[in-house]
Amino acid sequence: MSTEDGGRATSTSPGRGQVPARKRRRPALSCEQCRNRKVKCDRNFPSCDRCIRMDQAHACAYSNDVFSRMGRKRASPQNAESDHASAPNNRSRLLPQQAGASPLYRPRQGTTNPATAESLARPIPAATDNLLEGLPDTDAAVAGETSTQVTRRSIRSVRSISSCIGGSMYFEGRDSQTRFFGQTNPMNMYSQFGELRAYIKEIKSENPTLINLRTEFEAFQRDRKKGVSDGRSLDGLVPPRQTADELVALYLDYFEPTHRVLHKPSFRREYARYWGSPESASPGFVAQLLAMMAAVLVMHNSSAVGSSGIGPAVRETAREWVNAAESFLQRHTKRPDLRIFQICCLSIVSRRLNGLSENQAWIATGSLVKMAMSAGYHREPRDLAKVSPFYLEMRRRIWATIVELDLQASIDRGMLPSVREGDFNTTPPMNLSDDSIDETVSDLPTSEPLEVVTDSAFQAALTTSLSLRLRICAWANSANIELDYEDALNMDEELSRHLNSMPVWSCPTADDASNQQSPHARVLLQLVLRQYVILLHTPFASLGQHISKYAHSRRVRLETATTILCQCQDILQPSTSNMIRCIVPSGTIQAALAVCHELYMSDAGYASPHILRTVPAFAESLIGLAETALTAIETQLYMIGKKASEFYLLTMVLSLLKARLWPTTEEASRSKAVEQILRIGQRLYAWQMQAEAEKTLRRKVGGWLAHSRHGYP
Repeated sequence: MSTEDGGRATSTSPGRGQVPARKRRRPALSCEQCRNRKVKCDRNFPSCDRCIRMDQAHACAYSNDVFSRMGRKRASPQNAESDHASAPNNRSRLLPQQAGASPLYRPRQGTTNPATAESLARPIPAATDNLLEGLPDTDAAVAGETSTQVTRRSIRSVRSISSCIGGSMYFEGRDSQTRFFGQTNPMNMYSQFGELRAYIKEIKSENPTLINLRTEFEAFQRDRKKGVSDGRSLDGLVPPRQTADELVALYLDYFEPTHRVLHKPSFRREYARYWGSPESASPGFVAQLLAMMAAVLVMHNSSAVGSSGIGPAVRETAREWVNAAESFLQRHTKRPDLRIFQICCLSIVSRRLNGLSENQAWIATGSLVKMAMSAGYHREPRDLAKVSPFYLEMRRRIWATIVELDLQASIDRGMLPSVREGDFNTTPPMNLSDDSIDETVSDLPTSEPLEVVTDSAFQAALTTSLSLRLRICAWANSANIELDYEDALNMDEELSRHLNSMPVWSCPTADDASNQQSPHARVLLQLVLRQYVILLHTPFASLGQHISKYAHSRRVRLETATTILCQCQDILQPSTSNMIRCIVPSGTIQAALAVCHELYMSDAGYASPHILRTVPAFAESLIGLAETALTAIETQLYMIGKKASEFYLLTMVLSLLKARLWPTTEEASRSKAVEQILRIGQRLYAWQMQAEAEKTLRRKVGGWLAHSRHGYP
């Protein structure tokens, strides 16, 4: 050993015969059970996930030395001073801004920004001091808690923040063949119910029939994908005129106002010419017509004969029409014109409404976005561009529709949108009726105020919030959420302003067709905006149970989800139009799961003891609203044979909640859940058998026709 400066040791090296100094062991962060089994531990507190899955939650324990060491390290004045000095530098590094760019949000007065999610996502052992900075001080612990218990509770909150704000994800498949669903996909709520996996496993063990149900459903899905093609031309697929007239009218009344694709006067003129001389019609118009009719064929039949009367032949016809339109697109997308983009949009809408290739929708809309950008639809043409005023406005409508379709597909799949708010500068569509513009106009008329009902009123009002919704989707589905709570609250305020400034549409004449649809269009606009409120607050709502700072998100999410389900309940009333009832809002399942999660986080049901004493049926009312969504999903499942996974998840979650809230009726809740799932399985199995019979009959008829053409008896 050598010394200098007054004998202070500067270096050490073991000499001959000396035993080297023993290194201090790092504190073990895994629980004792996982250390003994020598397996990886996720370090969740009070019980890790592995111990819970092995029914050893009661034996899951952590070393007290871990928490005491961390407590002493945090108490070190030297560390505290170092962390305080480096905080501004970390803040500036975590939130970079381009030179000259204005900040996204105006900071609030008198509010302290919490630690960013990037610092929270660092490994816990290396960043314990920084992480605990943003949590409640240990001096504020309740009476009787030791410092070790307070530190445990703080680390538990840190882990919750790291896993919740860091973004959840849902994987299907294994090894190299997997499928990813991001945070905004409803299936990600599965992980928010800690007891759900064990609960489902127990129900399956008691009801072996449910185990075989998945195999039968997968066989049904494979059967739907095979398809039938008899080689007919586009003209041979168009139904008789009476049926075509009904389908076209349904599409123009219920879907064109919300998805601006067509110029209705131009389409009606071409439609009349088609029936005057079908053989001279362009293939592009026929493909467009088939894609339109495919969007409403199943709904038209369900409203006419009831959902139980929809057979495989109807769904097969709709899919055949979509495939025919897409076959035309494959041959004519080298230099796309307005017609091609219209057919692409109609094809995506039809696939969505018929439940066809839902998991591929995000890929399809992303390709459509790129094709539109390659044609310049994302840029506002300059004055010297050779674009007439009519086509200028039609380009704006189509671009807004394409971005909306891609945004909804991104939300459904839990993916990033294919375009961001800074990627385009196309002017929003004008609030104009189609009759006020045509190809002969030299100048566009002045746009009407948003309060005036026109053919484009819904799109014009929805586009005002497009940039905000793109921002929320990109944030919620990013791999690392780099947004502090202050920015989330600012976006929440912006959403509230859009909801409060929503126009109240009314028409001067009661017999106007637009007057019939304007109340439903306003409800749909509210549902779209409220869906983003839930997506914005969900990452923080789970933390409101332990950290009071996030209690606001918990309240806002519950209020918004309850409002969505109440509006959905109004849509499903018998007095409502059958076509309106067939359209299930996409945010319904998210709202139902949000309500269920709120009840799950509360041991005795949501609300204070005073409310529960005065209104004892409060929890029952929330459960009833969630069951409204279950009814809506079941209706859609009977129509198109999709959404079985969402139905299964929500059914099991509701059964788990009822078992927790009312233990005396647990057996009845389980039996009802099994009955509901088996009923769906039996319906799907019956469809599969009916589809096989229809295909066999079609093959026999096709063979008989082939023999007849060749002169055989």
